[in-house]
Amino acid sequence: MVSNQQIMSDIRLVMETGHKLELMNIFQGIPFICKATVTQIEGEVVSLETRDSTILCLKGQEETRVLGSDYFEPSLARVISVDIPTGVINLDNFVYSETKLGDRTLIRVQPTEDIQVQIEGASHRALGHLMDISLSGLGVQILEKDFHDSFIKGSDIQITLQLPEGKVNCNGMITKVDRFNQDYRLSIRFSPDIADRPTIFRYLIDRRKEIEEEVEKRYLDAM
Repeated sequence: MVSNQQIMSDIRLVMETGHKLELMNIFQGIPFICKATVTQIEGEVVSLETRDSTILCLKGQEETRVLGSDYFEPSLARVISVDIPTGVINLDNFVYSETKLGDRTLIRVQPTEDIQVQIEGASHRALGHLMDISLSGLGVQILEKDFHDSFIKGSDIQITLQLPEGKVNCNGMITKVDRFNQDYRLSIRFSPDIADRPTIFRYLIDRRKEIEEEVEKRYLDAM
């Protein structure tokens, strides 16, 4: 079986940014999660290292459930080998799981500042405002006066926006059009091969940290 290339791209991004994968396995009826660092990718073989005692739960297993992180969709992988003394795990055959374990959803953050988004379709261009963004897509508010009938579900578009971490210029597809107050909200899914995923990923990490700090501050202020 050939690994899904989007998953492999996401795992490479995890490795480059120093984040960990979460591997879930059932041991005597109990789910255990092993957090492991991606150390190497050769072809479709992903090597990981961990010091978690839960590596024991991968021993003798044919596959493992890869939760990854909140930023990536869950997947399944074949367990090639597990070496408990060294903590080395080798996996391949990565495919998407049919269900999102634990009902996880991709992190989708809202900006604190006004970020403009330029959308260009086959016959019309419009300037909107970023409502939220994840690694898979974004939501854009377009004023009624700027909306065009060519912005319909299934339309391919070009997206340009400036995040604090850098400029994003990529292709996408409109997956949904909703009325938002008196205006419109476009739900847009990124093309799977966009080059600016690292820029979006860094923004998600930074913005999530800001949100967590804000929640903590509000909690302390309320004490």
